[in-house]
Amino acid sequence: MEKVTLLGTAGAVTDRQRDNVSLVFSAQEAGEASVFHVLIECGGSAAHKLATLGIPYETLTDLIITHTHLDHLYGLPGLVFSIRYKDLDRTAALRIYCPEDAEQIIGALLDFFELREDLFFPIEIYGIPSQEDSLVLENAQVRITSTPVNHAPKIPTHAIKIFSKTSGKSVVYSSDTTYSEQLIRFAQGVDLLFHECAGLNGQPVPDVHSTALQVGKVAQQSNVKQLVLLHLDTALNNDPARILDEVHQHFTGHAVVGSDFDDYVL
Repeated sequence: MEKVTLLGTAGAVTDRQRDNVSLVFSAQEAGEASVFHVLIECGGSAAHKLATLGIPYETLTDLIITHTHLDHLYGLPGLVFSIRYKDLDRTAALRIYCPEDAEQIIGALLDFFELREDLFFPIEIYGIPSQEDSLVLENAQVRITSTPVNHAPKIPTHAIKIFSKTSGKSVVYSSDTTYSEQLIRFAQGVDLLFHECAGLNGQPVPDVHSTALQVGKVAQQSNVKQLVLLHLDTALNNDPARILDEVHQHFTGHAVVGSDFDDYVL
């Protein structure tokens, strides 16, 4: 079974129902006991949320940070700290994948708290080139790639695609972006597109984020099978019905507004 679980569905502004955006992809082959997990983004209380889902966070080996805006990575020191004391016998590396420009920032964040000094396991940070269809990681179960999208000019930001070698299905997460031709190419025909949505057309949505109208255009032009909207600006618009009405001005497929802890089975 393969699924994506949303750990958070808000942008920078959280509320009682929505925490900062984060999602976990889980894959388990039939007859196998072990489950492969990859965490994408690391907002607050990541360890607690994974534990709530029954995922042993101390076994996590792969984590992707799409860019260095604070709401996407501030929980990283806390997650590493929890892993450190949850499993004192751990030797397996924790691999962190991020844009090349983010390697130094993430290393400095960990080193500020001296988290790499006394660990029993290594933390390996891998930079992802800002090129379309760059390989992030590959194993027997998945091939994960990335492509740059249109977010903050000085902060490289990558969308992420997970292709399952077992089912042949694929998932794309847009990260933070405004309307992006690169994303449209990257997401062509995928089974599931998770796309950010900061508000409605006509609202004061920053030009580095997407309106629901833009998301509908991207989903339609990408010919995706299902669309899930997340990274909502809860201060600006948190009304799923209005968001979906605007999305469907362009997108004729199935669309939902995601909620924290929703599961999407592939």
